[in-house]
Amino acid sequence: MPIIWLCAALGVAVLFPETPVGKLLRRLLIELPAHKLDRITPTHLAVGFVTVIVVAGVITYAKTEGMFVVAQGLPEGFVWFTMFDVATYIDVIALIALVAATVRFRAAYDALRSSAGRARQWALRSIEAFRARQTHGARARSLRRRPKKSPPAKGDGGYWPAPIFSLSRA
Repeated sequence: MPIIWLCAALGVAVLFPETPVGKLLRRLLIELPAHKLDRITPTHLAVGFVTVIVVAGVITYAKTEGMFVVAQGLPEGFVWFTMFDVATYIDVIALIALVAATVRFRAAYDALRSSAGRARQWALRSIEAFRARQTHGARARSLRRRPKKSPPAKGDGGYWPAPIFSLSRA
């Protein structure tokens, strides 16, 4: 199945090179490996050849005595692998804790900075208002006029208003 996916990705990279996905796949699957292969030197080839010979020798040796060699190193290899995993888990947990602390500190720093900015703006407005009062004095107050009472209407006999539930005025 992964071979089919690789062939499909290469097909998209070759058949549709102008699309964004085609450009990305072409860069990852064609141009980057070609660039890496272009940087291979004869030294790299010699090291690879020596590695192949060593692996072939180990496989040949493993056919006869391999089971004994693996059995002798298995407990130490298992412990090493387990310790490597534990150390990796501890490193990952510490990294997550550091990232979380960084995010919290950044949020607190942003909140503090925002509060300081608002306090600075308030202080500047207060100082400006204080200076304005010092230079111009108190602001003038407008006189409030009270409306005059209208004179009593003619024909009003000066009766007192009756209680609310009364039916007559007397």
